[in-house]
Amino acid sequence: MSIRVLHFADLHMGEYPGPTVAGENSRLKDIEKMLYHIANEAQVGMYDLVVFAGDAFKTRRPSYREILTVANGLAHVAPRVPVVAISGNHDTPNDGSEGAWDVIAAMNIPGLTVRTRPAADVIHTKSGPVQVFSLPYFTKSTLLQKEEYRDLTLEQINKLLGEKAMDIVRHFAGQRDPRMPSILMAHLSVTGAELSNGQNIFMGAEPVLSAVELEALGFDYVALGHIHKFQQLSPRVAYSGNPERIDFGEADEDKGYLSVELEPGQVPVLEFHKTPARKFVTVEVDLETPEDLERFYDDLSATYSDGSFLLLPDTTGAMVRVKYRAPDDVAKMVNHQEIIRRLHTAGAHYVAGIQAEVERSNRARDEEVTEAMSVRDALLKYLDKNNIPDDGLSSLAQELLQEVAM
Repeated sequence: MSIRVLHFADLHMGEYPGPTVAGENSRLKDIEKMLYHIANEAQVGMYDLVVFAGDAFKTRRPSYREILTVANGLAHVAPRVPVVAISGNHDTPNDGSEGAWDVIAAMNIPGLTVRTRPAADVIHTKSGPVQVFSLPYFTKSTLLQKEEYRDLTLEQINKLLGEKAMDIVRHFAGQRDPRMPSILMAHLSVTGAELSNGQNIFMGAEPVLSAVELEALGFDYVALGHIHKFQQLSPRVAYSGNPERIDFGEADEDKGYLSVELEPGQVPVLEFHKTPARKFVTVEVDLETPEDLERFYDDLSATYSDGSFLLLPDTTGAMVRVKYRAPDDVAKMVNHQEIIRRLHTAGAHYVAGIQAEVERSNRARDEEVTEAMSVRDALLKYLDKNNIPDDGLSSLAQELLQEVAM
């Protein structure tokens, strides 16, 4: 018996820097669009099951608008294709109180199973039953309430949490029925995972489980959430990544979800599907002269043909940031509002920031401070030019020079 599973994670529904369109934050609408894109794909793609591996929300206390958006998106698919969802670190209140997922669970959406605690479920799909073992993110608060753990360091606490998580996973492995497909869904860090900025998980900063051990425990597939970059860590262990870009650190990554063909005891067949996520574009330029600046202005409004001076990237519909390097005399001429205006005219969705790297000129000082000057006179000239009070600095410098000369 084989089944077809759609695996996604890290939706992070919420408001982010961006324009307001028709009274709503456009970035929230972007994420809502991705949720419905996945919900539609689950139906037209003939999937048997959807697994949502945590972090539905940006914050632990999302707005009612955000909760209803996620609930409505899942209700769009769950009655037709069963959905199992777990809470992630962004979804889980630090104090152990009920969170947004508890509210959604109370809505009793047909076909939706929500787990905020470790659980084992048999989900009945149109192609047969599937075992889904859920390991949601759990906070350190429960552990810290116990007297024997209060003096532990953060690294020791995370190591202990990792060990407890693996104990739960091993217990799940012992409950597997080899006659039906089995999925372990977890929201956590796994060894070998790479973050969106290209760095590896920092051991000790949070609980980290072994990818090798997860692979060896016998689950047909391990569906992970928490890391925003799609990656298959072993034949049966994978992060789907997130379906919508969150920041510029994810600019160069494809975003999407995974389709997984599962059969008991067989290596799963994985395929990554890209979503139409909004682009994040960084425009970087060197502005050495006023003429460079004028050509840059022109290029911001150009159609990005090969005749363009700086061959700027296409910013149409994109979240954009600008980084420019310029000597201080040219930097004083740069009009940030003009850059923003031209980018918007060219079709940019939003200008997230403009960063300047100014090259300070030493020519004026060099013309005044000559080799013919004494060190003391040169120091006085420098202090005067930069409006720095002497406060005995020149006398101290003279005494140091005398000591060096002795």
